[in-house]
Amino acid sequence: MWSRGGLSCRELVRQIVQRSLEHDLGDRAALLSFYLLVAFFPLLIVLSTLVGFLVSSEASTYFNLLGYLDRIMPTSAFTLVRAMLNQLAEGASRSKLSLGLMLSLWTASSGVVAIIDALDLAFQVEVTRSWWRRRLLAMGLTLCIGLLLAAAWAALFAGHSAAKLFAGALPLFAGLGEISSVVRWLAGIILLMLSLTLIFGLGPNLKRKHWVGVVPGAAFALLCWGIASVGLRLYLSNFGTLSQSYGSLAGAIALLLWLYLSAGAILLGGELNAAIWRGSKTRVKSRSASAG
Repeated sequence: MWSRGGLSCRELVRQIVQRSLEHDLGDRAALLSFYLLVAFFPLLIVLSTLVGFLVSSEASTYFNLLGYLDRIMPTSAFTLVRAMLNQLAEGASRSKLSLGLMLSLWTASSGVVAIIDALDLAFQVEVTRSWWRRRLLAMGLTLCIGLLLAAAWAALFAGHSAAKLFAGALPLFAGLGEISSVVRWLAGIILLMLSLTLIFGLGPNLKRKHWVGVVPGAAFALLCWGIASVGLRLYLSNFGTLSQSYGSLAGAIALLLWLYLSAGAILLGGELNAAIWRGSKTRVKSRSASAG
């Protein structure tokens, strides 16, 4: 599962850089970031409406959600998202929830289709699926990923509430909150890894599914995303001049940059998996030729 396909680390890095340039990864990341942006705000409608219906009596849960977003997004982008969340939460309704779900499913599946196209290009496989099969696959993956993200969200809040309950009932477990925080973040990371593994494993149009090397790409994408998010946040906080260049649009530009880097991280993970798959395939052919 963690195989490098017989490639050295240096050769693996060289192939990733070379293939990324050949496949115009920057342009494909821009296309994917557009779909992520279009799907982002309908998703906010769903989340804010669910918060309004399910946890309206527990305001701390809503602010915990904002707190988690604040830790992974640039400050100016988070300010924009928080303002949008507050506006949407004020007008929560069941019709908005249904509309948001439908819009989120369609737009998010369009983003998954863009990832599938990028993976087919990275693996250099012929596209034989019809458009409706690709769309159905994308919708199925979107639903599975949505369930995993919902589970991650539930784990974050359930762990927080459980830690508070134990600490209140038994003062001896007063330090349980810090341990619970680590466990909750680990659970969220694992579920995000599963989401990326599903996309990388089922997305490429391969006649025979190869799960060898899928996990390294998912881990690499998640690592790149974390580094890019923290790096962008630190840069904009200390050296960024978006407000001077874009004025009131600084938050929107920061959000676009964050989504662009996130899309780039996903595509880099796909290129890593493709390099490992090609290396494994070449090694198998070499062994067969030697045996023959």
